[in-house]
Amino acid sequence: TIDLFAQPVTRLVAGWVGEGVCMCQSGGDHLTKLVFDEERETFRNAAETRVPGAGGMQLIYGNPPGGVKSEDTDSLSASALVLTAGKGLKILDVRDLSELGGQADVYGHRCTDMAFVPASASNLLKTPPDATLLLTSGDDAKGGNAIVKLHQLNWTLSPNNAPRPVLEELRRYEMLATVTPLSEYPACLVSNGRYAMRAVNTQLYVWNLDTQQLTAIVQHENGCTFTSMVLHPAHKTLLMGALTGQIECYRQYASPPQA
Repeated sequence: TIDLFAQPVTRLVAGWVGEGVCMCQSGGDHLTKLVFDEERETFRNAAETRVPGAGGMQLIYGNPPGGVKSEDTDSLSASALVLTAGKGLKILDVRDLSELGGQADVYGHRCTDMAFVPASASNLLKTPPDATLLLTSGDDAKGGNAIVKLHQLNWTLSPNNAPRPVLEELRRYEMLATVTPLSEYPACLVSNGRYAMRAVNTQLYVWNLDTQQLTAIVQHENGCTFTSMVLHPAHKTLLMGALTGQIECYRQYASPPQA
């Protein structure tokens, strides 16, 4: 048991930065870096900061200019943490959670979630192979005008040779009708490298990642509300949590399976 917080813990992301780490959000905007202490078999507080309006977060792996390299040359360490914050994104150094950069105005009202796009999509989208591709979703107006956007993250060096992230918007994926604010449906954004998928209420929106075409709107057959979703890293399988407490599994087929 780790008892470091006086506020509810809302998000956890675990990863590797030369050692096992866990990024923890608590109390809405409090971000803590925990490092596993093998001798005591527990976690210790290694760094902390506050990010107003913090939401979805992911570790960025790879080595940007001045990034952190693992002592184990056979594995990559995370070099930065990207997270939604208010209307935009912030990118933090994983070593001390200092801010490296970001973009404050990705959306007009609220940036609600983010997800990485597999590196294999660089061929489809004709982007540099070393660039990081990520999706965000948010509301451009209070109460609606929901949009999903595709971004490319590159790194440059500042005049003092510090790594500086540069975000570029590549695509946007429109919804056909105004829906309830996306902030009510976090953790419902994924991509398999060919499609962007966003669940809202009882519907799953699917866009072609390259052409931006809305290819399908999948309605839950029992009218259940989707609450979370994740893609299996090796199989063409989409796992989706529902308000009913169930986890449903969707498989992708080249043609409908035979009965």
